[in-house]
Amino acid sequence: MTFSKYKRLCLVLLLPLLAAGFICAHAAWPYDPYQNVLCQPFLGSENCRPVGHIDGPLYKSIKKDTDKDWFEIWTYDEHSPTSTYAMASGRFIGGAEITGALPFSGEGHEVADFMKRNLVGKQAMVHLGFPTETAKSRAINATTVLLYCNDLRYQAEPGTYTSGCYGEGWSGPVTYRIDSRPSRSMLDTLQSDVWRLVDEKNSDFRLWQIVIYPIFIYGFLLLSFVGWMTVKATRFVKTS
Repeated sequence: MTFSKYKRLCLVLLLPLLAAGFICAHAAWPYDPYQNVLCQPFLGSENCRPVGHIDGPLYKSIKKDTDKDWFEIWTYDEHSPTSTYAMASGRFIGGAEITGALPFSGEGHEVADFMKRNLVGKQAMVHLGFPTETAKSRAINATTVLLYCNDLRYQAEPGTYTSGCYGEGWSGPVTYRIDSRPSRSMLDTLQSDVWRLVDEKNSDFRLWQIVIYPIFIYGFLLLSFVGWMTVKATRFVKTS
């Protein structure tokens, strides 16, 4: 076979082999796009790590042996090919200023008015994670409130965060700004470590695609190379 004919053969087989690799990848070698991550403070930094399935031994061991409350870290990205469910052990954040508060859907206008009147503009101490099922946000004095919240969402504006918080007769996302350097540094370090694992998971998925989708193309090229080398070796033996 001449080289020009071989190139035409490659072009003809390219799409069928790629389609076969795609089908086999999802049927025989599926990739799990989900990961669970748990984070805990460690020596002034963060120790975030994948812990397998929520029913797995490592996940259960960490959650059971750690005498702390936990809160969720939002990692949703519509452009990400994988999904990460991240949780961190409870934190106490001081020096926050509440800039917005809305009730969860279905709470009604009275709750919305109450939250706006009693939360927005106040200073806050934020407890991320529930120490008990009965913990409720409450006012400490006329200008300061203690918030009990169970998740953390990083906003586009640096130093601004939103958490789902719960109080007596109200619940909803509360947005707050933190100017305190230690608190911001802790939350930024937490974000950096979580998103490092998100990026690693995405890179691992793309590597899987690069390796598995064209696997039959790789096989065809390898067999072609072996066949070409065999022909060359046979001709060499005959002419020597």
